[in-house]
Amino acid sequence: MDSQLAQLPHPVAEGESKRLLLAALTASVATVFPFLCEMLQQHFMAAMASQQEGAAEKLVAHSSVISASLAALSAWVEWTPMARIAASNVVDACAFFLTAPEFALQGLDVLKQVVHRKRSTEGWAEYSELMDKVAALTLAKVADMGLLVPPGQLPPALQQQLGWEGAWEELGKRLCGLCVGLCETHWRCFREETRRLQLLQL
Repeated sequence: MDSQLAQLPHPVAEGESKRLLLAALTASVATVFPFLCEMLQQHFMAAMASQQEGAAEKLVAHSSVISASLAALSAWVEWTPMARIAASNVVDACAFFLTAPEFALQGLDVLKQVVHRKRSTEGWAEYSELMDKVAALTLAKVADMGLLVPPGQLPPALQQQLGWEGAWEELGKRLCGLCVGLCETHWRCFREETRRLQLLQL
């Protein structure tokens, strides 16, 4: 963004140039978010087809597009008005990738950016609904992974994967970090008591 500001005409005051750039970027969200979500969907399906066909080069190409799209979303949700995020499919799309090993960390990064955002001009109901949605989708994916079990009842195989140098070690750490952020900052946003209990369980 700084490099883009530097290209604006010098007579424009710095504060005004930032305002103009932010307004232009915000106006483009309605186009950018659907485009990136569509890229995620199309290229994930294509990647799965390439994997089944054994087309390694195509798989790498489609995976690169998915990774780039998730990285772009991570940058955009850091500043995009929360109302625009809530009105999009960004949270749904990124939560979907929590069970896709190659892209789970990037999906988590986008969700983390959303969770760390503070309420500004949006109403409380709109803001809390978005945070409740993040919690609900995250918990659903955690359940799909077999991790939403009572304390002490995690299967040994999953314990090994989540443990030191396990395949899911980093994913487990970041999932816990996301859940901590949800509990510490957005406890009042959760509609259901079950949601709170499940987050504490993790």
